[in-house]
Amino acid sequence: MKITKIDRMVGTSKEGTVSSLDTNKVSESYEHELSNIEGVVRVDLPNTYSSIIGSREPKYILLNHYENEYRLSMLPLCDTFIKLPLYFFSKHKNPKYVDFDIDADSQFFITDQLPFSIGDKITFSMVEQTETTERYILMEKNDN
Repeated sequence: MKITKIDRMVGTSKEGTVSSLDTNKVSESYEHELSNIEGVVRVDLPNTYSSIIGSREPKYILLNHYENEYRLSMLPLCDTFIKLPLYFFSKHKNPKYVDFDIDADSQFFITDQLPFSIGDKITFSMVEQTETTERYILMEKNDN
């Protein structure tokens, strides 16, 4: 088991692209669960953010909709949140693999609760915990 180094530079953000759910590109262990799902988008989390936020062991994340912002966290940040299962994948392995390395593999979630479309570029920003709020990942559509 290789420990992934976490880059926690202040002010950094990660870019991503919203994609469709293609069951040909998910692990065999998820095929049955995801085979009949339509009308959702797939969002791949930045790998280091999965470690920082603490979503690797519980294999879920909360999507909070707060004042026109979409925040991912492990604890509720507001009254309007949903629990989303997370799925493992690796860009460097066959997408059908089933032997996950929870310390190194990336995670994605699917949802129909975001105002993003397939192909949209999004920015993930890690917001550190304060005395009044839990740490979270802010997701914003990148219009550039």
